[in-house]
Amino acid sequence: MDHPTKLRRAVIIWSLVSGVVHFTWELSWCIVSRHLASPAALHGWRRIWSLYGVADRRYLNADSFILILEVVTATVGGALNFYVVFQARRRRLQQATIALLIVSVMEVYGTLMYLGSEVFTRFANVNTASFVDTWLKFFGMNLLWVIFPGIFIYESVRYLVAGGTSPFVAEVSA
Repeated sequence: MDHPTKLRRAVIIWSLVSGVVHFTWELSWCIVSRHLASPAALHGWRRIWSLYGVADRRYLNADSFILILEVVTATVGGALNFYVVFQARRRRLQQATIALLIVSVMEVYGTLMYLGSEVFTRFANVNTASFVDTWLKFFGMNLLWVIFPGIFIYESVRYLVAGGTSPFVAEVSA
């Protein structure tokens, strides 16, 4: 398998994963976020969001900055991720690449804002006493939205600068 085919598959898989995460995890959190501040949030249907909220208390407190960040990411970012998949599957590379570039910049920017806002508070809302909460949940999971979109930004710009002749999301026979 050559580089263009691997890259095309990576774009489609990442865009599907990211889109599903945006619509299922983030959008649903935005809807239920006001119900997570009570001790009962550690039980029942709210437990799934509370597990992450143990790592970053802003999710349990329905922080307004995080709420607006997630609303934009979930709606616009999620829709753009699915649009990338749709256009890539139809072999409309120019449209897929432009949408991928836009959503990738959004994801990197949003993730840096999310992580950076906590860096400037010296991790006041992060459970730094726990390796799992700090390094796996807070940094590890979120850095995926810097690494993959960062690669796709580079490849998208390379494709667009080359006038669509670069190997990015190369045409493959159906």
